[in-house]
Amino acid sequence: MAALMAVCLSAMADEVLTVSSPDGHIRAEVKVLSSESLDRCMQWRVSHDNTVVLDWSPLSLDLRYVSDGKLLEEEIGHVKSMTGSCNRELKPQIYPKRNSIQEQYNWLKIYCSSLSIDWRVYNDGAAYRYTVNASELPTRVMSENVNFRFAGDYEAYIPYENDLRAGEHMCVSFESFYDKQRLSEMYKDSLSITPLCVNLPDGKRVLLTETGLQSYPGMFLKKGEGNSLIGTQACVPTEFMVGGASDYNLVPTRRTDYIAQWSDRKQHELPWRIVGIFADDKQILNSDLVYLLSPESVLDDVSWIKLGQSTWDWWNDWNLEGVDFEPGINNRTYEYYADFASRHGIPYLIVDDGWSTHGSLRDMISDLDIKRLVDYAAEKQVGVILWGSYRALMSDMEGQMDYYAKMGVKGFKIDFLDRDDQVIIDDLERMAHCAAAHHLILDLHGFKPTGIQRRWPNVVSFEGVKGLEVFKWEARKGKVTENDHPRNVMLATFIRGFSGPMDYTPGGMDNATYKSYKQDTHRPQTIGTRCNQLAMFVCMETPFQMLADSPTEYEKNSDNMACTELLSCIPTTYDETVVLDAKLGEYIVIARRKGSNWYLGAMTNEPRTITVDCSFLGQGYYTASLFSDCSKNKKDAKAYSRKSVDLTSKSQLKLKLEYAGGAAAIISHRVVTVKSIK
Repeated sequence: MAALMAVCLSAMADEVLTVSSPDGHIRAEVKVLSSESLDRCMQWRVSHDNTVVLDWSPLSLDLRYVSDGKLLEEEIGHVKSMTGSCNRELKPQIYPKRNSIQEQYNWLKIYCSSLSIDWRVYNDGAAYRYTVNASELPTRVMSENVNFRFAGDYEAYIPYENDLRAGEHMCVSFESFYDKQRLSEMYKDSLSITPLCVNLPDGKRVLLTETGLQSYPGMFLKKGEGNSLIGTQACVPTEFMVGGASDYNLVPTRRTDYIAQWSDRKQHELPWRIVGIFADDKQILNSDLVYLLSPESVLDDVSWIKLGQSTWDWWNDWNLEGVDFEPGINNRTYEYYADFASRHGIPYLIVDDGWSTHGSLRDMISDLDIKRLVDYAAEKQVGVILWGSYRALMSDMEGQMDYYAKMGVKGFKIDFLDRDDQVIIDDLERMAHCAAAHHLILDLHGFKPTGIQRRWPNVVSFEGVKGLEVFKWEARKGKVTENDHPRNVMLATFIRGFSGPMDYTPGGMDNATYKSYKQDTHRPQTIGTRCNQLAMFVCMETPFQMLADSPTEYEKNSDNMACTELLSCIPTTYDETVVLDAKLGEYIVIARRKGSNWYLGAMTNEPRTITVDCSFLGQGYYTASLFSDCSKNKKDAKAYSRKSVDLTSKSQLKLKLEYAGGAAAIISHRVVTVKSIK
């Protein structure tokens, strides 16, 4: 009978090792238990100043070797530990927040014969991971004990899994609204996706997530004993059926009893288990923690990766007005989208669902000639991105990528992944590698950031969020909608955004109040003000941003044109980010610099007046082209105020934001030379 090969370190009897953050506020203690311990594992505890963040929490890894079909036990052997520190400047290849990061942390490493365990403590969090050493025998991970044991019964924002594909618990879209519950009130029969946010005393927040998934499954969280959260992963699937959402999914029908297996002789780094700790909500939006813990890039040359915005067809239902052709999935429609993108300097258009069959991306409908569209768009300096399901792409990944890359397609939006077991994580590695070899970018939907975006910078964004698409089918329930969308936006931008790029797909121009909102899948509305939608383009981070509405909606009248010109000028990556004010779930005020221009975004869930301290500006005089809420918004969510404001670093800019409101501005040393903004 194979023994549990947990991190049971008999050479160090109940020793406590300590590592703290460079600024001294966060302290992680690691207790190495003796072989006689009942837990047969390590424990760790984390504190922030005088606040206990995690009480002693066990962690272990059930690791076994396979020989002739038998599981073999392994003695762990000698144990030693080392400590050190890191202080270096990084220049990210592709990163939305900033072009330079000062990475500072202290580290602890514990070695044994079969694996090692790393701890890092940054100024905004602590994390650990295992590295499994190379072996001549196939290696299995039967389970990993991930335990976050909190010191109290705290409130948490919990994104429960939902929208199960064919009823399979770990085949989900990774999208959720946030339930606010105490840890003791969590549903025992439900899993939470990550990140999950826990509210500590004194206004401190803890965000739990992971990064660095390589040939290893992702982590869900569930209720544990007392005030603990337990990690759980999907076992390796071996058989699948076609099903789920409109038969787009490959749904596992049989799984093994282990979560990962490797047959090579390489070392395998398991994911980082991250505990982000923030005394101020502004720090969440400014954190680089997940990026820094993600695996480093394998691409030397990223000059071919073009970032920016894209038009999108599916949300607006190909709804063009005043045209002399039938809008739909045909060349005339997409040529219209290409013309619109070209006029506004938008580098991409997406051809979404409906242009090919479910089973293969080679089987195109007769009304659309992709080669003709690609050539037409290329003449307009616009690249074409093709939507495809994971199932369809994997039917012939190399052949289809090669075929469309040679045609001139610039990338793929891959949807309905809806799993994060080892099989699909391995598939994504191959997918990213193949796409990079063909100079293709990838936008992943039905999925969450895993660290692959730093390792493969051609993976430019992820969905994994209850985004704007929900308004396609969000019906009224009495006087209001079922879900509180303004609150969801203000939670997701903090919590989901913490883990990496977020393809929320903003930009709806048909804006409504809660009283006037109505469901319409053909002409979808958004709840909240026009400026709330504009602000999302600054506040939400992604190197690849959608314009969700139709070209004719953006160009319908002079007011819409002004908004469109503003949106098309907003970058998707920045040189510098300054979070001016923020409270999780309530409001955000953020300034980002690209070159000499600053871009200001402010969003709120409820009406409030915010004063912006402009000390982030350098010396000299500035002019802001400001779009903000106005008094008409109480009845007309589309209304807004547009004006030029002179500013210096000593200015105080007062913003009166309405319900689900916002403001957006471009700030420069000179008057912004943007058409239609005067």
